[in-house]
Amino acid sequence: DGEILLKTEEVSNGSFATAPEIVVKEGYNFIGWDQEFYEIRSDLNVNAIFEIKTFTVKFYLFNEVIYEEVVEYNENATPPEDPQVDGMFFAGWLGDYTNVKSDITIHANITSIPIYTVRFLDGVTGEVLKKAYLRHGQSTDAPDVDDTKVGYKFNQWSEVAQNVSSDLDITALYDEVTETYTITKDEYIVLNVDATGIRYNTQVTVTFNLPNDQAIDKFYVDNIETLLVGNSYTFLLRKNMKFHVTLTGVTSLQIFYLNDLHGSILENSSDLGSHEIGLAKIANFINQKRKENSNSIFIAGGDMLQGSALSNYYQGESTLNLLEMMGLDVFVVGNHEFDWGIEEVTKHFKGNNPKYSFPLLAANIYNKNTGMLLEGTKPYHIIERGSIKVGIIGYIGQGLESSISASRVKDYEFRDPVPIVTHYASLLRETHGVNFVITVGHVGETYHNTEIQNLTGSSKIDLMFNAHTHRNYINIDGDKAPIIQSRANGIAVGYVEVDNISGVVSINRETMKNYLYYQSELFTTADPQIEAQIEFYREETDPIFKTTIIYNATEIDRYSFGEWLSKLMAIKTGSDAGVYNSGGIRDTLPAGNINIETLYKILPFDNMVKSAVLKGNYVDSEVNNNPSYLNGVTISTSSYYRVVTNDYVFDYERGVYQRYGTDVILYDGNIRDWVIEEMRLQAAAGLTFSLDNEILSQIDPIIVRSDHYYAYAFI
Repeated sequence: DGEILLKTEEVSNGSFATAPEIVVKEGYNFIGWDQEFYEIRSDLNVNAIFEIKTFTVKFYLFNEVIYEEVVEYNENATPPEDPQVDGMFFAGWLGDYTNVKSDITIHANITSIPIYTVRFLDGVTGEVLKKAYLRHGQSTDAPDVDDTKVGYKFNQWSEVAQNVSSDLDITALYDEVTETYTITKDEYIVLNVDATGIRYNTQVTVTFNLPNDQAIDKFYVDNIETLLVGNSYTFLLRKNMKFHVTLTGVTSLQIFYLNDLHGSILENSSDLGSHEIGLAKIANFINQKRKENSNSIFIAGGDMLQGSALSNYYQGESTLNLLEMMGLDVFVVGNHEFDWGIEEVTKHFKGNNPKYSFPLLAANIYNKNTGMLLEGTKPYHIIERGSIKVGIIGYIGQGLESSISASRVKDYEFRDPVPIVTHYASLLRETHGVNFVITVGHVGETYHNTEIQNLTGSSKIDLMFNAHTHRNYINIDGDKAPIIQSRANGIAVGYVEVDNISGVVSINRETMKNYLYYQSELFTTADPQIEAQIEFYREETDPIFKTTIIYNATEIDRYSFGEWLSKLMAIKTGSDAGVYNSGGIRDTLPAGNINIETLYKILPFDNMVKSAVLKGNYVDSEVNNNPSYLNGVTISTSSYYRVVTNDYVFDYERGVYQRYGTDVILYDGNIRDWVIEEMRLQAAAGLTFSLDNEILSQIDPIIVRSDHYYAYAFI
């Protein structure tokens, strides 16, 4: 066929050639030559002609051919549709009908329909929950799942029993829940389990131990009045919960108040007027007072989380957990709740199943993009205690955006609280039947206080709590709402009693007090549950926080330490000048061993480090008005210099960095981490700490640097 030369033969004119022996070609039949080769008169090429072989493939159902196909050599046959036989199961074709090289017969594999066993198994115990016997192609539903296993939450079945074609084991898959939960309750409520460390899905029964002369008036579950059937309440615990009862005959309410705790979980002994009581002893004070009167409300006025090693390490969750255990009723947003990004706080309060039972209040914080309230917050909260129905409105001071790093608050605005309070106070009284209205403003003594005090009619305010300025006062002006602020860091606990006498609700002004440590014996004893939880956090963190970094021979004041911080930043970044704000330094650097816990107390805020190029006249103003350091330069008002500072100073929208800075750089790590690194280097060099020590931190290479306005760099 033109591919192989079989023979060459010379013949005389007019004679004929002799055909060669034909070579067999696999898969083909020889059928002749393409021309005659006798009486040859010239040179001649003669080709052999081949034809591909074909074969018949027959498909049988029982003994009857149901389909046949002629297939060329080495090709595949195409089977017919699967045959259907009543009461029988087609299991495939018996035989190979690919690469056909001969005639073939293929038979259908028909058997009786098989029965498959499908078992549904418990993924925790292995128990068989259901067994089903199904014919091929049948389906069955899974059984009802046991979603009451202690410590486990049902996720899904491993597969579905649809159109089965084999035996199946289908498993109920569970997620193990390692988190434990806490129940906050009144003294009169008795549980069948410990109130802390309760596992998911634990069955809890609530019963009551009431004084002989009193009965239950109302029963509240997570501040929602709940019908009590009989003398107990049983449920499966799946979150932190709070239980409260009001008793017949009780006509007074006590309110406990903390503001600006700044993560002061631990007791910190100092002079009597500045003794930080610590949450374990504050909890004892509140709980013992609750024994005298179960009608109580516990309020937090903001800036509760940021500021101590034991709180910052957990990004505030340690403090939130403890406040939950202490029975907190309301948490008002302060400016320092924005320090890690407000979402780090609000994420615990979003959705239908928030982590904590108390609400987050922020009546005047609005998202600039959506025009809606800050997600995860409420404007007010209603609490009913006995015959006193209390409405609490929480807000933050207008203008306090300036006390927050601009990058953290750029999407939010703090609106004028006066019209907002006016609206919600009226709504609480007229729509919700509240007979006592409280405002909790994270703000000090401003003109807004006076305006809110002067509200009348249905918008009248009965009691006002302040915060933010860390002052200690109870301001009483005639019949106007008293105004209270209770220091900071747990130095004072605000206390107010409210009475309902013959339907007239009023404050007992004689008992209003900001309790300091030495003013109550109840502060000398720690609550055992809170103390145990704090000890758990300490055991987890002490190896990190208590290890000495370096020894400091002499106490260093805040301003001088700010100058050293400026020096550290300038040298580490290779900047011409460093500037720090003294407000970001919260304490002196004490003499003695310095550890991470010490540095958290001095530098509680996780300030990032930024730099920009500024003209000399602006640099001159910055270095003359703040703790600062010039890194080997003399400032000329007409020249340009790189100045480094923290993000709080840098991000101020009306500041020189935002208005005039160029070639901006953000550095990796916060200033406290830089201080820890530098002190460790000095200790490794055998030094005690001194402001005069050479800075040992090296200028690290900047990965990204740009002349555009915002460039990010990491060192």
